[in-house]
Amino acid sequence: MAADVAGEAEAAADSEAVANTTRAGISPEGIPELFRALLAARKVQPNLVTTFFASHPLEESRIEQTQRLVGGIVTLIHLRRSPEARAKVREFIDERDDQPGWKQLARIARPVWHMVLKPTAAVADVSARFTANRVTPGNLGLELTTLLALLIVAGFSFLLIGDAILNTPYPRIDRMAFDVADRLHNDTLVSIAKVVTAIGSSPVTAALTLASAIFAAARRRWIESAALVVGWLLVFGAVHVTKVAYDRERPVGGLVDTFNAAYPSGHTAYAVSLIACATVLVRAGVGWATRVAAVTVAVILVVVVGVTRVYLKAHFLTDVLGGAALAVAIWSLIGVLALVAGRVRHNVPQPS
Repeated sequence: MAADVAGEAEAAADSEAVANTTRAGISPEGIPELFRALLAARKVQPNLVTTFFASHPLEESRIEQTQRLVGGIVTLIHLRRSPEARAKVREFIDERDDQPGWKQLARIARPVWHMVLKPTAAVADVSARFTANRVTPGNLGLELTTLLALLIVAGFSFLLIGDAILNTPYPRIDRMAFDVADRLHNDTLVSIAKVVTAIGSSPVTAALTLASAIFAAARRRWIESAALVVGWLLVFGAVHVTKVAYDRERPVGGLVDTFNAAYPSGHTAYAVSLIACATVLVRAGVGWATRVAAVTVAVILVVVVGVTRVYLKAHFLTDVLGGAALAVAIWSLIGVLALVAGRVRHNVPQPS
């Protein structure tokens, strides 16, 4: 009896999981896939999975049940979208009208469809379309989803690193980075690093960003032009505000002149604008290969600038990581606003 009650509870939980993911706009097909992955893991590490699911047994029947639930939702969506499919169902029921029980079924089928199944299918259909749009390029889809993910992850990373350095001013990762820098110390490399690190300075990145904004404006891409200027200014302001807030001391023995606090790295944060510039410059009129290549070069430059800041002992590694995270979060927010503004602008009726 206890086993039956537990099984019913698990079935109810799985059904609720399918319903919740559908309402949230998430494909419920991931639930049986998760169960399959756990079953595979149980074969390799049985004790780990068994312990984790001690109070919620993981059985093959749960996979079958969730698959049936997902299949039922898919069928409902198909019936809602297809008049032909609904006509076939009605025809199937009408053909059996003279058989026992089918007349009663025909009587209740229409009200059950309109009162229960059709509203359920509508919710599932909207959720499915929302999910599909979020992972499809264009129409505020994949681009918006990616930018929102970057905004959340980068923003959280910046705060997490900041909290870490407040609790441990000189974490192990910083010591390890300086150990590597000391082993690679070379006068020639130092001279090269001093030149390369200037790429991330505020004057250089401001000039490149302004040039890119002018380029975009000349092609009447006003939103992108404004986004570049506003994005750079926001990063510049955020860097100075957070430097004051965290007030972290600079590393000892720096090989270049520095001012202001250490966290976050301004050079690294400003250098992220190169990625935004590259994205705008190749956004239209070129193939994907050129776009990927341009953005890849910009990303490499950001990494190189960050490495030079640590190599020259102008910053701790955590300063560099924090600067990159802060800038990525801000530029992602700017990207989201630019996408939404572009969407609204294109949907505004033009005067005749």
